Amino acid sequence: MRIAELASRAFELARRFLFEPIDARVYAAVRASYGLASLAIVIELWPMRKLLFCADGALVRTDLPFYLPLRWVDSEAAVSALMIAMGMFAVFTAVGLFTRVSTAAMYLWAFSYGSVASPAETGYDALARLVGLALLVSPTIRSWSVDARLFGPGPAEVPRYGLRLLQWQLAIVYAVTVWLKLPDPYWRNGEFMTYFMMSIFSRAPSAVWVEWGRAMALASWGSLLLETTIPILLFTPRARRLGIWGGILLHGGIAIASTIGMFSLCMVPLFAAFLTAEDFEAVMSRPAKETAVA
Repeated sequence: MRIAELASRAFELARRFLFEPIDARVYAAVRASYGLASLAIVIELWPMRKLLFCADGALVRTDLPFYLPLRWVDSEAAVSALMIAMGMFAVFTAVGLFTRVSTAAMYLWAFSYGSVASPAETGYDALARLVGLALLVSPTIRSWSVDARLFGPGPAEVPRYGLRLLQWQLAIVYAVTVWLKLPDPYWRNGEFMTYFMMSIFSRAPSAVWVEWGRAMALASWGSLLLETTIPILLFTPRARRLGIWGGILLHGGIAIASTIGMFSLCMVPLFAAFLTAEDFEAVMSRPAKETAVA
């Protein structure tokens, strides 16, 4: 009897963890930020489209599965048309127009260009694929969407299992990052940010950063501290907003100081998965309070 009771409780906890209803607007925030990030990736790839995706490019592959878009186009004109279409689908995803079809198109596009131009891939490309997959298996939502006007509003609350996938992914990203950085002597002694700010990845590469050794050491150790604590804070209800602000500080700093700001943009949907109805209500009530005071 004891075992059956424990199993029942475990099942109930798992059910609540995965399927507890949550405000559909959280999914809408993830969808909108994913669409904007996908559009930014298309724009970034546009100048390199001939090299990466055309038949006379250096990185082209011809063994793609039939369901990937780049399997069927290889001329510059066709690739350009495909990328324009993908940019449109990214906008559709952001505004919630034909959301399922648009999200599926972006997901297949991400796999397509990743297969053709894998040497040019970076970490944020993998994040885009993961967010796309989570949205595809998530419940249908129509909050903040054009679909709601075309087909009627959807439910106000939906199961949160899709958001859990993104939350776990964020935790994994930070856990792996810290695990790989801690053995590095440059991270441990605080010199990493000095060398980074002098590298080609810095927005202002210069040897002058050597003179800012203490500040760079604090930046190095501060980054490790944030990457260690952000997932803990996000999964702690009372500290969740502090974790979100920590993510804004960390990834905002990365976007400002480096040329890899696209990674920060692709992290936004993962952070959006931690939003709650209270966050939206707080934002919406603030203008009302300001109007009342005025």
